[in-house]
Amino acid sequence: MRGARFAAVALVLASGCGSRQPSEHARLWLLPFENLSPTRSEDWVGAAIAVSVSEQLATSTRWSAQVALSRGDALAAGSGGAVNGYFAVEGGRIRVRASVEDLASQREIRSVALEGALNQLPELLASLGRSLDASALRPGTRSLRALRHYAEGRLQAGPAAANSYREALAADPGFAAPYFRWAELLLAQGDRAGAARVLDLAAGQATRFGEVDRLRLGVLAATVREDTGARIQALRQLVQLTPRDAAALRSLGAAELAAGEVAQGAARYREVARLEPFNPLVWNELGYAEAVARNADAARRALEEYQRLAPGEANPLDSLGDVNYYLGRFGEAERFYRQAYERNPAFLAGAPLYKAARARLMSGDCEGASKIFEEYLGGRRKAGDPFTAVRRAQWEGLTGKRDAAEKRLREVIPQLGSAEAAAWAGAQIAAWRLADSDLAGARKYAGEAAQRAQSGLVRSWARLCLFLAGGAAPAAELEARARREFPFEERERLAAIAYGLLFSRQYDEAARVLGELRRRSDPFSGEPLHVLEAWALIEAGKAEQGCPLLGVYGFPSPFGEHPLAYVVFPRVFLLESTCLDRQGRAEEARRRRAFYERLLSPGD
Repeated sequence: MRGARFAAVALVLASGCGSRQPSEHARLWLLPFENLSPTRSEDWVGAAIAVSVSEQLATSTRWSAQVALSRGDALAAGSGGAVNGYFAVEGGRIRVRASVEDLASQREIRSVALEGALNQLPELLASLGRSLDASALRPGTRSLRALRHYAEGRLQAGPAAANSYREALAADPGFAAPYFRWAELLLAQGDRAGAARVLDLAAGQATRFGEVDRLRLGVLAATVREDTGARIQALRQLVQLTPRDAAALRSLGAAELAAGEVAQGAARYREVARLEPFNPLVWNELGYAEAVARNADAARRALEEYQRLAPGEANPLDSLGDVNYYLGRFGEAERFYRQAYERNPAFLAGAPLYKAARARLMSGDCEGASKIFEEYLGGRRKAGDPFTAVRRAQWEGLTGKRDAAEKRLREVIPQLGSAEAAAWAGAQIAAWRLADSDLAGARKYAGEAAQRAQSGLVRSWARLCLFLAGGAAPAAELEARARREFPFEERERLAAIAYGLLFSRQYDEAARVLGELRRRSDPFSGEPLHVLEAWALIEAGKAEQGCPLLGVYGFPSPFGEHPLAYVVFPRVFLLESTCLDRQGRAEEARRRRAFYERLLSPGD
């Protein structure tokens, strides 16, 4: 009986002489296939082919497979292969012709022809996957309807994508990929509770999933729970099964760096660079990873390779500035920041010039740093930046002129035309009021700032200051208060508890919370959590644990200072002097302490 049995033909045709393949660590780009059907109703099939086959190749030791939106995106990679082609649906049947192209030579190296019943498309795709790699996984579903809705979801965004994933799961509840993509989408939108609900649904079907899918869902579940240990464990198992999954390696490297396993984390980024040697951004990330691991020469070499791959861009120079700043080479940092600004004054709205001023300040030259800052501020004023008054006040606060800066900032708040600028100014005044133990003043300005804030960043600053304006309290009370005021924002809750414990001088507890917060944070964010943790540990009598955290200086923010920056700067140099004294390096300790005092009171 026609259609009762599935019939598929796979023809592998070698092109040219021999079976030459792209390079050994080649990226294989899966491009959407062209629809040559009489109607457009089957356009989704093109995406389904690319998405399904890339997922089947997850465990390949031959290819690092990824979906590309266009041939141009694949060509930009510079090496590896691309799979593209066409399909036609007519009379309930489908014909597929796939071509594998070597991107370096832009020559077809082989082709695959498939034909069969449309409702057996998942089996046809399994044949295509095996033709590329005999170890390819099976497609995640045998349901044509589930595959269609999933492919449509991958082409959509927001609620439309979520609805498509929901329909895919209604057709096949044992299809793992829609659970993962749906939960990932919700998490990206900040809906942690919604992502958790989807992952709970997935857990009920886990026995039907393959091991790779179970691990990927496990990584996402640990991310939702903010369980760093479980996330690292799941990622380690995942990269063993998917050794060419650059995204998983990158995630694992970042998690290990944050957890303090810096040698292992940097090694993961080296492996990513081996898999994607023509990707400039990979070399940028490797440079930062090597800096976090305190491998100065390796960081420089990685960023020089980034510069070679992106010779006309300012970012490689800015990154070289960042890693030198991080490692305490402030003169070199300033030089690279200057070069980045000269390469492109519009890059990051001129922020490299601000970072050059910050590097000069870290060297102890307040006067020279302020001259560079004025140059930066002049450019921002000319560009119509509404935050110039706040930027000036923050700089004056850093350079020992806080009282005058605060007075002037109070006066200009009513004149600021931007609600966001007024909120940022209010958050900064609130932070300074906390420094003077003026809790009522801090509450006033922080409360007004929280109401005015337009962005999540400034609102989080204001809410943190408002929390701290509640005053010192025992650890249990601070934790209970933070749970009430930050019921869904886990990271903001931990930060509030940590600062509250520091301000309450409960250093042992503060060190514990800061360690947890640091392990959950982006190691490249530049947030000086390591300095805060070192301070807490040293004050708690655990200098042997705190001192190794010092000696690096974070990455200066291109967007402005945290209102509580005064907690870290210039305290970091005082902490270093304490550690040097412990090592018997009295003269170096004396110089560090003098440096701290000069930065604390630089004069007019």
